[in-house]
Amino acid sequence: MSSAREPVDRWHSEAPWRVDTRGGEAIVRGAAHSSDRRVTVAWVNGGQPEWRGNGTLLAAAPDLLVAAEDAGKLITELVMRLGEFDGALPFRHDAIRQALDDAIAKAKGEAPDA
Repeated sequence: MSSAREPVDRWHSEAPWRVDTRGGEAIVRGAAHSSDRRVTVAWVNGGQPEWRGNGTLLAAAPDLLVAAEDAGKLITELVMRLGEFDGALPFRHDAIRQALDDAIAKAKGEAPDA
């Protein structure tokens, strides 16, 4: 499985992303591909009570994407190994896998509503 420290692709700043909160705003920074510098990924204005949570959620995005991709691979492997046994899986793997695929596509800009 992949590591959260590896870049998923070259279309976004490398993980880890960090969030700096100060003065009612959150600044999310990631690593630049071409240097050791940190680049600003997002600037969350503190005008709403959710600003700090929005900043930390954004900072977790690359790690969540890797985790979603790994979870999807794990579900696929479980279904391949156990799926032929009727009722062997105690969860709705098809619905969970679809939700993961939808979220991954949205994160990669491949979903219609991304």
